[in-house]
Amino acid sequence: MISRRTISSLLLAAMIFLGIRLWIMNQHDPCDSYMPGHVLPQTVMAESGSRAVEMPCTWWLPRQPDLVQLACLLDLTVLVVFLLSVWRDVNRWRDRRKIQR
Repeated sequence: MISRRTISSLLLAAMIFLGIRLWIMNQHDPCDSYMPGHVLPQTVMAESGSRAVEMPCTWWLPRQPDLVQLACLLDLTVLVVFLLSVWRDVNRWRDRRKIQR
């Protein structure tokens, strides 16, 4: 049996992920791929607090605003809770099967 915590943490993780994904789709990223023939920049200027810092295009998370970074951290935390809940549910299911035999 799947617990309520497992289902709710899965749904919350999916909602946070979709919110981040929708926000990203509406933002222009200078490191996105360009049309053929254009050169992709190696670095981009990103705001970090009150100053601008040059960051490589391979670093996606530090180039995002603080709110998006916080949402990514929250999503990762909820995913860990989900995985732990699944593990607990599987262990309970195994114990029930052993008792029934």
